[in-house]
Amino acid sequence: IHGVRIGEALMRKIQSLRHRKMQKEEEILRADGNLHKLEAHMEEVSATCNRFRHDLEMTSKDKTALERKLFTSEQNIDMMVRLRQGQDEVEQQAVVTDYTNAVLIPVSIVHAINQEIQRLGAEQAKVLLKIKHFRKSINLMDWENQYMEMQARDLEEYYTDLQLLHVTKDLQSAIKGNFGKQEMEYSMKIEARIKITQKVHMEKCSKF
Repeated sequence: IHGVRIGEALMRKIQSLRHRKMQKEEEILRADGNLHKLEAHMEEVSATCNRFRHDLEMTSKDKTALERKLFTSEQNIDMMVRLRQGQDEVEQQAVVTDYTNAVLIPVSIVHAINQEIQRLGAEQAKVLLKIKHFRKSINLMDWENQYMEMQARDLEEYYTDLQLLHVTKDLQSAIKGNFGKQEMEYSMKIEARIKITQKVHMEKCSKF
């Protein structure tokens, strides 16, 4: 104020009060911001509580419905079920069949299980077929091995017979191609027997 002198002590007090006022204003602003945050959080909590309350009500209704179904299922209720012939797999009694432990299975489940069984059966058949062909090839290889061993043994014995063979006049004539009538007939019989043996051998080989 013009013409009024303010003392130093009073000036310091005024400045202190102004500083405190500014601090309070800042605290009020921060408190106001925190208040807005708390109000927003309160709205979220309120919405969450409402959702939980709604879920609780729905759960309570479901619980009541399940309790009613459970109570009904615990009662002995007589039901009339129509089944086709072959669908009833309960062991039939002489007078009245007891269906106490019987279970009704949906046809869709039965079809699904049958399809799975057929699929597994087809896969097993394929595996068995592969095993059959594999064993067949093993038997053929074993037979060929035995056949080659027998051929080798036959050649060895044939070579030994040739070494021990006593050359006669008839044998010399046969080697030179001078066959008599009797030798020619004998040779034809041997050739016919060889052809029959080869034919039988080929038929046995085709079966493997």
